[in-house]
Amino acid sequence: MSPLRRWPLHPQPGPLESLSSWLDRLARLYRLSVKDLLAHNLGQLAVTAPETVDWNPPAGILAALAERTGTDLAQLRAMTLAGWVPWLMDTLHTRQWEAQETFDTYVRQNSVLLAPGEAGHSHVSGRKRWDGPWWPARPVRRLCPVCVGGADPHKALVWQLPLTVGCHDHGCRLEDAREIDLAAVRGEKPQPVPVDEPLATLDHCTYQGVHHRAGHAARTYRARRCVVPVAAIAAG
Repeated sequence: MSPLRRWPLHPQPGPLESLSSWLDRLARLYRLSVKDLLAHNLGQLAVTAPETVDWNPPAGILAALAERTGTDLAQLRAMTLAGWVPWLMDTLHTRQWEAQETFDTYVRQNSVLLAPGEAGHSHVSGRKRWDGPWWPARPVRRLCPVCVGGADPHKALVWQLPLTVGCHDHGCRLEDAREIDLAAVRGEKPQPVPVDEPLATLDHCTYQGVHHRAGHAARTYRARRCVVPVAAIAAG
């Protein structure tokens, strides 16, 4: 049996870090781009854009990374959006003719506000494409100005979805990545803006559900994301 081809430097990923963020940190250690790290070190020539690894990367990439770094394969899978199916999203690909069924399953499955049959029926518009719960109409690129401004910048996978307002670690609002990039070009340092209540509590609950990912946590998470906003609206 041939020995494992372990990289000499392989820092472990953060608890909520995206795969692309972790690969970027790995590549910087070896003074490579992520594309070169994947193509020339792992032999994964099929990946043309490094950011696509956060969606549903080939199994070969995850297996090779597990071999090189000693990171558990299940942990690497959980650093991608595909690893959040079906506990957060029921599917990565909602076909248009399946949109209504996907919507009803996600919204009604764990209803706690109204009994079955009492909530009425909401129709998914056929004129506007709906890709499923939490998928944004356009890609979301948000960053925590504190996380990316440190000595070892990193990004959380959840920042790519409209699930949270702020960063769990620093309690500040996430900023548009383009604004942070422009500020860096101008030599300016973004000033973190605190997240106010009740959004701060909702963010905390969301990060807990995302971090634990267990079956019971997934059900609780879905329910909380529906109950807390309604309670906040009712409170005025």
